[in-house]
Amino acid sequence: MKHITWSRNFMLAQGYDMKATILYQDNESAIKLINNGRRSSSSKTKHIGNRYFYVHDKLQKREIIVNYLPTEKMWEDRFSKPFQDNPFLSFRRHILNMNTEM
Repeated sequence: MKHITWSRNFMLAQGYDMKATILYQDNESAIKLINNGRRSSSSKTKHIGNRYFYVHDKLQKREIIVNYLPTEKMWEDRFSKPFQDNPFLSFRRHILNMNTEM
């Protein structure tokens, strides 16, 4: 989030009109926590400090939009987690521009 904030501020300083930034997340619990923000009183989330609600504050200001994206469609995971068989072959085809669909 800090990189998104820096990039948004830089673009605004350059005179660009910024719309909301879309942030994709594959963790549905994290999305619920972001949407509920400080109202969450679950015993599992009481340990989370206020600095973690920074994303919720940006959501309230309509600077970001958090959307769900399945893990299979997350490009970053393809570079950081092992996978085999058909998902690997599909990703390889996509990277080599042999097929534009994933």
